[in-house]
Amino acid sequence: RELEGMRAVGGEGLAFRGGLLGYFGYELGTRMLGVLPREAEERAATLPDAWWLDPRRAVLVDRATGAVTVVATAASGALAEAGAERFSKEVSGALETSGDERRHALPDAGRAPAMSQGPDVLADGSWHTSRERYAADIERCREHLLAGDSYELCLTNEFRPHADPDPLSLFLEVRAADPAPYAALLEFDGGAVVSASPERLLRGTPDGEYETKPIKGTAARASDPLADAAAARDLANDPKVFAENLMIVDLLRNDLGRVCTPGSVHVPSLMAVESYTTVHQLVTTVRGSAPGVPPLDVVRALFPGGSMTGAPKLRSVELLRDIEDRDRGVYSGALGVLGADGSTELSIVIRTAVRDARGWSIGAGGAIVLASDPESETLEVELKASALRRAFTRAVSR
Repeated sequence: RELEGMRAVGGEGLAFRGGLLGYFGYELGTRMLGVLPREAEERAATLPDAWWLDPRRAVLVDRATGAVTVVATAASGALAEAGAERFSKEVSGALETSGDERRHALPDAGRAPAMSQGPDVLADGSWHTSRERYAADIERCREHLLAGDSYELCLTNEFRPHADPDPLSLFLEVRAADPAPYAALLEFDGGAVVSASPERLLRGTPDGEYETKPIKGTAARASDPLADAAAARDLANDPKVFAENLMIVDLLRNDLGRVCTPGSVHVPSLMAVESYTTVHQLVTTVRGSAPGVPPLDVVRALFPGGSMTGAPKLRSVELLRDIEDRDRGVYSGALGVLGADGSTELSIVIRTAVRDARGWSIGAGGAIVLASDPESETLEVELKASALRRAFTRAVSR
């Protein structure tokens, strides 16, 4: 109701013209599917299943050009204009602060913040599921696959670091060491989210053009250029990874097809290799048109993201709830912007650290198919958590 009552007037061309900023947690998605979360005492210590903010005043910083834009929203144009003028004076004052503070507020055009010289080692902590138990869980997944209960299950684990860095310090370390298209920092009473997600759940335009980009397939980068190129080629030609990705593509084509114009859903890019600081990823692009459909209806059709459930979605979610024996919380959910102008920009919450009353946690997982090897799957999960674990070590030594 809040979103449907918003209308954006002015600010055409800006990345944010008012709207809602926040996240949908994974268990909200399972509830929507009719699968209730586990009844556990620790749920009282977790973050809400959804958290959204209506920012009436915002500063947009264009990292490429260094341009700063102040945005204010209100019930009337005159109030918004007056609010923007007052806020602009506050922002101007803030930008006259000392060098370090100014770099946090407005980085130099096109440059990431300098990394600290802290140790490049993995932070200590503990996994929710041991290596031995994870291997056993993979075998349980295989039993369900052989029984025909599912084609693919995204089995996840959770690492809890002992360190407790400041969220901003952690975010700056993550952004410097592992830049990602959906990097995000949320801080609020009782918690924080620091994300370096590379995966798009949904991008939507005001006129109803939508795109999702599932990731299935991960390989570690190599320091040697020839070995690195070989790793990317092997990823693109791995029949197991091909199967993982293809099944999720079919699932998302179906999800978009529930709300999009018949015949508009298509796949302009199938299993392209995208390379990030620490990993290569296999990424597919799926698009569709849904003019006149409320943006949240499109979100509902896709959520929770199929790359984090498996296929078919409902049965896979039911199986994973029992196998994993824990709630995922913010991890595996969606994070981003629901625009007042009808635009949508949401990531899949992966490569993300979440802090609640119990401390920090890092979720990581991988798709299990019949060709999955337990040792390889375990190493892949540990690889996905490693960049954040290094950032924790550097953040506490700043």
